[in-house]
Amino acid sequence: MGVGANYYLSEEPDLHIFHTSVTSEFVSTFGLTVVEGRDLRPDGPKDQVLVNEKMVEAIGWKNPIGQVVPFRYGEVDHPVAAGVLKDFVYLLPSAPVYPFIAHRDMSQQTARVWVRFDPEKTGKIVPQLKEIWREVAPDAPTDLEVLSDYIGYRDEDDIKLFESRGYATSVFGTLISCLGLFGLALHTLSTRTKEVGVRKVLGASVTSVFVLLSKNLLLLSLVGCAIGSIRSYYAVELLLQEFAHRDPIGIEDFAVPSLTMVLLALASITYHTVKTVFLDPTDELQHE
Repeated sequence: MGVGANYYLSEEPDLHIFHTSVTSEFVSTFGLTVVEGRDLRPDGPKDQVLVNEKMVEAIGWKNPIGQVVPFRYGEVDHPVAAGVLKDFVYLLPSAPVYPFIAHRDMSQQTARVWVRFDPEKTGKIVPQLKEIWREVAPDAPTDLEVLSDYIGYRDEDDIKLFESRGYATSVFGTLISCLGLFGLALHTLSTRTKEVGVRKVLGASVTSVFVLLSKNLLLLSLVGCAIGSIRSYYAVELLLQEFAHRDPIGIEDFAVPSLTMVLLALASITYHTVKTVFLDPTDELQHE
């Protein structure tokens, strides 16, 4: 809702204070919460404003209601805080929560009308709103946007960029790793065919031989997953620092990909391992 937002630079203390002009329906329309004091009244004085919790914290107010705000808008100098709003995302989700003031001087705000409606009825409501606008202001162009669509559109480019890079590096990295394991398995098993033959002649089962040949290669895969997970964690943490509002990274974000990579590694070495395990030991020993 902060598109084209105005902000005030406070020298004492040094703050960016965002402000917007609203009507008394602002809180109810956006579903905000007044945690202290009261909401703005339709017939209330223009020098009474709403501030958010970040504003109270930044200035250091103990009892914010009735405090004089270090701010000027229009002809109103140093308004008074009538209520405190619970912090909400005023700008894009990637931006932090700034100190915020809602006042009632409409001359200080770009003309904008907000309408709250059931999102399931968007296809029906939007055409009706356009028709009403044409009736009320036929000479004024209509610039109508749905807030949720706007937020999704602004984030869509970043999401597509991160997804495309993530998928590309994951696919190529996995392919190179599997090819490496495939070649390593071929080289390692070709040097152990005599050992396999001897073990089978001495009574070793197919399962025990398979485990013997696979465990070292799988151990390499587990070590690789551990190193990759640690580096990925710090890389993702660094990337997410660009977003003020984000979900925490969970262990499942690394456990599931690691398990997948181990299964892919097992699939890569299985062909050569099984082929070696089922060799006829007599033929192999005669050859040696």
